[in-house]
Amino acid sequence: MAGRGAYRAWFIVPAVAGLLLIWALLSARSGDTLSKPYEGQDAAVVTLRAPEGGGEQAAARLVERLAALGIDAVVAEASADRMRLALRRVADRSEAIRAVATPDPLSFHVVEEVPPAPEADRAGERASGGDLRPWLTGTSRADVQARAERAGPPHGLAPLIECIPGPDRRGPPLCAAWLASSARMSSRDVQEIHLGADVRTEEPLVHVTFTPAGARAFEALTRAAAGKMVAVLALGEVQARPRIQAVDSDGRWTFSTRTGDTTRPVAIQRARRIAEAAKLPILPPLVIEAVRSEPRAN
Repeated sequence: MAGRGAYRAWFIVPAVAGLLLIWALLSARSGDTLSKPYEGQDAAVVTLRAPEGGGEQAAARLVERLAALGIDAVVAEASADRMRLALRRVADRSEAIRAVATPDPLSFHVVEEVPPAPEADRAGERASGGDLRPWLTGTSRADVQARAERAGPPHGLAPLIECIPGPDRRGPPLCAAWLASSARMSSRDVQEIHLGADVRTEEPLVHVTFTPAGARAFEALTRAAAGKMVAVLALGEVQARPRIQAVDSDGRWTFSTRTGDTTRPVAIQRARRIAEAAKLPILPPLVIEAVRSEPRAN
């Protein structure tokens, strides 16, 4: 009898823990626990051009996206083809506006395996055991972006930036650039996203249901990219990079946002960032014309 009770307790504890994690993922309000990677103390004025029009609506949506990243922003002026935004409480202002100005808030990209750039080793890359190594690493988004511009990606490939908190909370983040091919999917291909948790490992899971057209595109992608990683971008930054294990033909995909370098709290943040990005509308193409630093408000 005692053995049976111990067995029941062993089964119930992880099940309850899994339910609590699912509750944490689903019930927390967007502004309560989402990390704010670009929140800082600086101020800036940003000028953007909308070559295909739609500038007035895009300006308001940019303010919404900036707020999700912890940045105060107001529209100083907006017309059909141009806008100017005033930003406060921002860090890495150029990288922040680059992230939110990405037209598609959520996208999926096939990661290509290429040798790391020479600079990667100097940045302290720790990959081992045959794992795929990033093309470049650095100590901030701006650092990785500068390294990528100096190195120049191979023809036909584009760098995708990923940053996670470093082991020292007061130290710099761990940032990397992965190289992706032109094979990609858009938020237009997504019908629904909801979050859950693995009942055994308690890792956060993202459940994607594709549209009929998206399901066909995902089947083709998994057939062509079997064994490769797919980088999931939310607001211009990698939030997950699961590996395609098999061809998928049912229009559904479940993956974890946790990697060997991320803690469970960080993985939860990343999952929720993906879910939030899926709700945002697509922007028209935008061109960043100027990012000017402003004096800090007292």
